Amino acid sequence: MTNPHAGWYPDPTGAAQQRFWDGEQWTNAIAAPTVIAVPVPVRPAKDWAQRHPAWTTLIVFWIVCMIWQWEWLAPTLALTAAAAWSIRWLRRRNARLAADAERQDALLAEGDERGIYGDYPPADAA
Repeated sequence: MTNPHAGWYPDPTGAAQQRFWDGEQWTNAIAAPTVIAVPVPVRPAKDWAQRHPAWTTLIVFWIVCMIWQWEWLAPTLALTAAAAWSIRWLRRRNARLAADAERQDALLAEGDERGIYGDYPPADAA
């Protein structure tokens, strides 16, 4: 060995590892090479419809045929959707009105006139 300093050096046998040189001779201490882990990108999981496009197409086609065959089904679904949308709209409107009432109550408790008239005071009060 031409290097008199002790340390880890490539194995003189040519193996893909390092061997320790104690300054006078090679020891039996062997270090495996450092393994660099390369992350592999993971594809996003597909939902059922993306994994089974043929079945999805068949099911959609079957539903369309049933709606076409059963004339009563389309208006029933439309009325059900309209009712669900109306209920949702009413709940949001009531929540908005309740939040406005709470805000006006807090303003009234602080002595602010907006708590009496809201955001639209009468013309003579302004």
